[in-house]
Amino acid sequence: YEVMPRIEVRPRTISFGAVRIGSLTYRTVDVGARGNAAFDVTVSERADSMFAVSDIESRSDGVRRVTLAFTPTAVGPVCNLVQL
Repeated sequence: YEVMPRIEVRPRTISFGAVRIGSLTYRTVDVGARGNAAFDVTVSERADSMFAVSDIESRSDGVRRVTLAFTPTAVGPVCNLVQL
């Protein structure tokens, strides 16, 4: 049988704060697995989203550092769910 890793994401929520329209800002999240089960990070993005994954770095401790980018196109609050 196959062992499924228990995935943890830190932090669980992020805020980009106030960002000017057309400006680009970044935040990072760390994705890891409990125990020593192997895992991969894949990303599904919508083409019309103001959010994007700009980088996935594999660290020596097995954690993947995912860099998220945000470029607002309109004034007002924005909420989105990024599925990893």
